[in-house]
Amino acid sequence: MFLDWAGSSAPYQMLTRINNISKSAVCNIIHVVYVLCKEFVPSMIVFPEGHELMRVMQDFRGLCNLPYCAGAIDRMLMRIEKPYHWGDVYYCYKKHTAIILFVCVDAHGKFTFVIAGGAGQVGNAHICNDSALRPKIDD
Repeated sequence: MFLDWAGSSAPYQMLTRINNISKSAVCNIIHVVYVLCKEFVPSMIVFPEGHELMRVMQDFRGLCNLPYCAGAIDRMLMRIEKPYHWGDVYYCYKKHTAIILFVCVDAHGKFTFVIAGGAGQVGNAHICNDSALRPKIDD
């Protein structure tokens, strides 16, 4: 359910119909999985360094014909319900409230960096520049 929500920004009402559970149950499940991901993902998804980074760059060159590429970066707006007292901060250009999922993958599509939870109105440059990935890019 969480992946369905994260991957498609499916509204909670649709998830309640698909899974035949209450809206509050959907909210609770998504919240719990989100909190667990935020806690454990940083220790499980690590940006490559040293020889591993060189291997990733070789893979990009060989598979994608992209020399000197260490990762593919993208972000996605995940629709959320308006947080109480904080809705304006999460309101995005797509005219709904959202949080940002910002990721980097290697040439095989394996996640090497993930940030989730930024406010929807924040732009790509701000998320990237304030992330722990920025110093690694600059090196």
